Amino acid sequence: MTNSRVTDGNSRVKLSVIILGCISLMIFYINK
Repeated sequence: MTNSRVTDGNSRVKLSVIILGCISLMIFYINK
């Protein structure tokens, strides 16, 4: 149970980081 919860949390964090990175890249290119 704890292992599955930890993996879910890590996957969510990774997804959020990837989404933030994509948004920041788009904003950077638009401002460019």
